[in-house]
Amino acid sequence: MIFQVQSKSLSAKVELDGDHYGESYWQRIADRKYEPDTIGFIEDQCNTNVDFMDIGAANGAMTLIAASRGARVSAYEPDPRIHSVIARNIKLNPDLEPLITVHKKAISAESGTLKFRKDEDSAVLSSIVFTGHDASTEVEIEKVSLKEEIENFHQNNSRRLILKMDIEGAEWGILRSVEILKCLSLHKSTLLLAVHPGFYRPFVPKMRGLDNIRRVIWHMRNFSESLMVFTLVNKFGNIRRTNLDRVRNRKQFATLILGGYYEFIVEFH
Repeated sequence: MIFQVQSKSLSAKVELDGDHYGESYWQRIADRKYEPDTIGFIEDQCNTNVDFMDIGAANGAMTLIAASRGARVSAYEPDPRIHSVIARNIKLNPDLEPLITVHKKAISAESGTLKFRKDEDSAVLSSIVFTGHDASTEVEIEKVSLKEEIENFHQNNSRRLILKMDIEGAEWGILRSVEILKCLSLHKSTLLLAVHPGFYRPFVPKMRGLDNIRRVIWHMRNFSESLMVFTLVNKFGNIRRTNLDRVRNRKQFATLILGGYYEFIVEFH
């Protein structure tokens, strides 16, 4: 079933068959009710002089919006089922297709291979990625270094490099890599970052009477990790909220995350 998305940001056809996000998701995209800050960021930042990396592309909504603004797009989606959906959606829009390359790859701090299954590497593929999957979906997928992908994709320094990273917890490992942060800085990148604290080590209630204590410890670990990531990233770029207010210290950053604020803009210098 083909659905026509019509909005200020996007006029595109998409395939609903096999897309577990469904028609309601695309209608929310059209109505700007789904991740409006992300849509606004892409509208503001993307143009014909932009190389855009959509890391965690899902069914391709943000990829299509970026391409509709004229950006050259490299999109990454390791889930075999949803990768087939984004591939079909791009082919349904031949005016945008020449601008987009889709990769069935998982972005990480280093390259290699892994099985697409829950117990493989939770720091790259968190358990939430597998919602609705069964064992029959297990396949081997490629894991690639963000540094290598940037160097392959963004080779013209007269163009801006914009990234959207929404990868369900795998961002923590990537942002702890000094080599990747140096690369993002070298390319003068702008990153829209969605953080998912604790997704690669989700809290699982299992000790009645002690779970409240365990949950406090879990939050403390997430808070500590947020402090560390801010300290690293802040050496290479300015961290802002999506309203562009500067996040000036690591305690503010970690407190925002603990309080449920999960989207940031990093301007690397």
